[in-house]
Amino acid sequence: MITIAKNAGFCFGVKRAADYLQTLIEQKPSTTRIYTFGELIHNAVYLKRLEASGVVSVSYEEIDAISHFATSDHPAILILRTHGISKEHEEHILHLAKENPHFSVVDMTCPFVKRIHNIAQTKTNDDTLFLLLGTEHHPEVQGILSYAKGEK
Repeated sequence: MITIAKNAGFCFGVKRAADYLQTLIEQKPSTTRIYTFGELIHNAVYLKRLEASGVVSVSYEEIDAISHFATSDHPAILILRTHGISKEHEEHILHLAKENPHFSVVDMTCPFVKRIHNIAQTKTNDDTLFLLLGTEHHPEVQGILSYAKGEK
């Protein structure tokens, strides 16, 4: 017998993003293109399903072109991944969205990750030593570090 844990499945932040994106896929006009900034979540099976639905995962370097080519006939929606992005990337992407009304951004960063961004930004200063344990090149770690002031 196999018993599935009561809380099996996606965590809160991932479920929130997956549910939102599924609704968006089902309700968007056929000419609207949906992109995710990097992998929305770390789950290869789910990412293949998104790809089959027409959702394209893009790198930061591709976002300027996507925003530039978004038009009223072919709008583009960029979903920010659940594990967050750097403060600098977020500021730039939001600036692009302000410049082009046909390029929209939806922040699906997990609220718990956003809370850590806020802590890093508000609880550090230039004389703070900020220590973060994690995988150095993981986007969540890089994003958190970008909000912290002081030595890292």
